[in-house]
Amino acid sequence: MSRNRNLYRLQELEQSMQALQQQITDIDDALQNDEKVIAAQQAVDAAQAALPPLQKQSREVEADLDATTTKAAETEERLYSGEIKNPKAMSEMQQEIAGLKSKQETLEETLFGLMESVEQAESTIANTESNHETVVKTQMQKNEALVAERDRKEAEVAELENARAELHDEIGAEGVQLYEKLKPRTRGLPVAKMHNDGTCSKCGVQQNRMTETEVRRGNPAQCDNCKRILIFM
Repeated sequence: MSRNRNLYRLQELEQSMQALQQQITDIDDALQNDEKVIAAQQAVDAAQAALPPLQKQSREVEADLDATTTKAAETEERLYSGEIKNPKAMSEMQQEIAGLKSKQETLEETLFGLMESVEQAESTIANTESNHETVVKTQMQKNEALVAERDRKEAEVAELENARAELHDEIGAEGVQLYEKLKPRTRGLPVAKMHNDGTCSKCGVQQNRMTETEVRRGNPAQCDNCKRILIFM
């Protein structure tokens, strides 16, 4: 097989390697940045963060309720103990007791609502933790498949690297040097086919007769315009 044909094979082989390496990179990114697991954990964190303020508020209202209930009972006990004789003072105490009992009812309603909110928050935590556990298990199974796929692709890359080394030997140092020199100038595609009409498949320029003849014969030749190594197949 001519050197130019081997160079074309080398280019195809390297393109395959690049595609495989990109796929390996994508798999690594997927393994390291599992959006579903991250989202599930964020839901757990949000649910857990919502509970302590509710618990604190509930404790504060409960303490206020206990104090209000105690004060109402003590005031009522004084009122009916016979200790207070002044009608005005008795009337004021009755008003105070009425206010305390009204406050007590309000606090009880508030506390009941907070207790419901606490229960709901605890239920949300349990649900998000359960969902997180399910997502993690599912993603672990998926990740096992991804790891196996990555291993297969890495094995393919290793095989292609061996094939590339063999091609380098067949092509020879001079040909490989030219190929590597042209890669940066040609966006990694230093070899191009020449169409039957004598035009370069990459830049579309018609070759002069001498270049076209050399390419058709399989001899080393480069495009008159883009300088790519030309091959006729």
